[in-house]
Amino acid sequence: MTAREQLFAVYKKCYEQRAVLTEAPQMSIDITGLTPENFDEKAVRDQISKVISYLLNVRNVDKLSIQEAVKIVDATYSEQPFWKNLILDYLSFLVQEEAEELSRKAELARQEARTILYEIKKREAEHKLMIKTYAEPIREQKFAIDGVRLITNYLNMVRKDSKKAWEVLTTNPGYFSPIIAVDRDGKVILTPEQAKNENKKIAGFLKKLSV
Repeated sequence: MTAREQLFAVYKKCYEQRAVLTEAPQMSIDITGLTPENFDEKAVRDQISKVISYLLNVRNVDKLSIQEAVKIVDATYSEQPFWKNLILDYLSFLVQEEAEELSRKAELARQEARTILYEIKKREAEHKLMIKTYAEPIREQKFAIDGVRLITNYLNMVRKDSKKAWEVLTTNPGYFSPIIAVDRDGKVILTPEQAKNENKKIAGFLKKLSV
């Protein structure tokens, strides 16, 4: 049984005994004609909690540990099986309610994890597409720039400001990855002016490409 179904069953049993509970808090919700699917769970829970608290002679049974509540039940109703079982049923409801809440939170955590995983995969796919669309053509054109680094840094800016990122990519790609003006041996292969022109050529080339 679900916690909701258990709550309904406990209230129904207690409601049927209201004639002998003259000193207990009032149960004003007529359960007759209601079902586990259509009763007011919040209102019923509030009323039955007060009645069970009265039966145990405690301020609020919901605040007690289950172990503590069971000890009071055993000490008070060991010779009254109906009331003992009724109260134990309510305690069982509390346990089920907590279990369902933990399960709900766990499911929310799983959904959040799935969402994060989806976003990661989406970004990976986006990165691969951008590498194919831009970095590979850059390499094929033998431009003096690290195309992969350029696109990676570009994508980082896209997540913050896509409009600005595109503007920078197509006007000053060297912002994302410096123009390679010196080879691995430290030899100058492009003068500052040539590097500037290379940057312009790459910008013009990227502007003509589309995803």
